[in-house]
Amino acid sequence: MNTKRAKLSLLLIALLSLLGTTIAHATSYTFQSENDVTLRDSAGNSVPFVETVAFGSFSGSFTPSSFNTANWSANWLTGENSEGGVDGNAWAAGFTLNESSSIGAGAQLYLWVTYDNPTTNQLETLLMTNPEWISVVSSSTDFSSHDYAFDAGTSAIVGTLDVIGGLAHLASASPIPEPATYAALFGAGALGFVLRRRRKIG
Repeated sequence: MNTKRAKLSLLLIALLSLLGTTIAHATSYTFQSENDVTLRDSAGNSVPFVETVAFGSFSGSFTPSSFNTANWSANWLTGENSEGGVDGNAWAAGFTLNESSSIGAGAQLYLWVTYDNPTTNQLETLLMTNPEWISVVSSSTDFSSHDYAFDAGTSAIVGTLDVIGGLAHLASASPIPEPATYAALFGAGALGFVLRRRRKIG
């Protein structure tokens, strides 16, 4: 086990230890996977240790997509003691919720990775979820935990994920224009062409 991977494992162990000893009544959510999926950047290059990994949810009726990446941060919700990291094919992330947390029962959970690519000087991201990653009612009397990992139901919303092939690729964090935007641009261009043609004819 290399130094970074050991750091990642110790991070998760320390997190779980902290949760179990300092929080009398809460619910922990932990994502952990090793030797299943390897993280790559958008060009397919190996990615070094990444500490900007979060496990959480989005507020209200906000639905994350490649069209609204600029609004993700403003709508992101997570719990206390939020930690995470990825080193090659070793993944770990977690947080805790109590009865006063902003993430309520029944919320869809997501695993969000961001990476400032030094090769391209661009921010890249990977957002994944699973229909089974759902928050539950936080306990007001004791401590409980929920563990998650990659499986056949895990998919990427932005970026790509191939659980069977064991690869995950980051993608540009820049929002992709919605189809309506392209239609508006095309319409403006077509109108300009018609007006120029009329001037020439006139």
